[in-house]
Amino acid sequence: MLFFNILDSILILINHSKDSIVTNFIENTGSYPCSIKSIYIQGADESAFSLVGGLPPYTIVENDSHFGEFSFQPLEAKDYQAEIVIITQADTLYQNIYGRGIEENLKVINNWIDFGAVLINEYKDTLQAVTVKNVSSKELEVLETKHNYPNAVDFETRAGGGNFILQPGDTCRMDLRYTANTIGRTSGTLEFHYNGIGSPAIVNLFAQSIDQPKLCLSVDDFDSPARRVLFIPVMIDSIRSIFYSGITHLKTDLTFNPTILYPRNHKYTTENEKTARITLDSLSLEDKQVGDTLVTIEFIVGLGNAPECDFLLENYEAIGGDVDITVIDGHFELLGVCEEGGTRLINPTGEAAGIVNINPNPATEEVNIKLNFIETGKAEVAIYNYMGEKISTIFEEEIIEPREQYLKVSVSDYNSGLYFVVFESATIRETKEVMLVR
Repeated sequence: MLFFNILDSILILINHSKDSIVTNFIENTGSYPCSIKSIYIQGADESAFSLVGGLPPYTIVENDSHFGEFSFQPLEAKDYQAEIVIITQADTLYQNIYGRGIEENLKVINNWIDFGAVLINEYKDTLQAVTVKNVSSKELEVLETKHNYPNAVDFETRAGGGNFILQPGDTCRMDLRYTANTIGRTSGTLEFHYNGIGSPAIVNLFAQSIDQPKLCLSVDDFDSPARRVLFIPVMIDSIRSIFYSGITHLKTDLTFNPTILYPRNHKYTTENEKTARITLDSLSLEDKQVGDTLVTIEFIVGLGNAPECDFLLENYEAIGGDVDITVIDGHFELLGVCEEGGTRLINPTGEAAGIVNINPNPATEEVNIKLNFIETGKAEVAIYNYMGEKISTIFEEEIIEPREQYLKVSVSDYNSGLYFVVFESATIRETKEVMLVR
């Protein structure tokens, strides 16, 4: 013989759902095992009910039972009724199930409030946060507001909580605070207790406690002989809490000696005879980890005015948020430099290789250009306009031995404006400006 236990009428707010477990839903009080083949729900309100746990098929031995878990989700404020159909190996049995949809009186407007990322040992306030609203036609008394688990400590109400009356249509606004005491993601609940079905109404609270975002950029040390191509990466040496900080990109400058290192894939500005600067904009931090490369700069190594130089990272700045940035600068050493008995790094006159000077500047009819060649091989000097277009090649020759060279160049056919004189040899590329006026 089978015996059925079923819940009393299930009461729940409309557009909500509730799962209820009946521990001894079907009891076998007979002397033989009973096989439950199928269970389904039928009737006018069958769509509001469902069996979600304790699903057949299964067998119940004598003097044993089996549970059933039912879900009820009303869409209207009314009484609901349906019929549970149980099919066994020998018979089909029926059991009624009831529920009632209740009109909501206190509606949660914001189901969750996220405080976002908060630095450890600091706090963040959310002012006048919209929480719940009286959607009934009568005044409603909120008996108390209460912070509850999982985290009932770090979230607090600063204003707007306690015991209060909400008139029909009124909304409760509250000042809330989260204090970051422990690193990591956390959550809590804010409960609104009142007399009625659905109490307490619950707003979920979330926050992320983070360390001070930190980022360390680095450039390694390198060495190379002249005429080689060198690839210099700017890398992430260490990184912390960047994901939650809002930082998306960063920018930085890299300085170096342009007479021994000529960048092939980046524009640069020359500040003096031993310093040039590359500005690296919009370096993406997306999915970047320790050891990742942000950008690689390709240099040609040449014979310049010094045997070594530093790679200095300067003017670094985060985009999208605040971060503590530190840097580890790099160093470059030129190998194979012979100070005696061969090609010298520095010209005996003390003047750097390439374009020594341009006179007059500004010029009208002609310019005099002094050049120093300190290495053998092909050399070229050309004039470019402000758009980077080559206007004229004024010198092109195979250099046999180091020497000085003077060029007198007519510019009478050129329009007024800014031009660039570009010196190129096997390992050196140098650019100087000249202004032409009429």
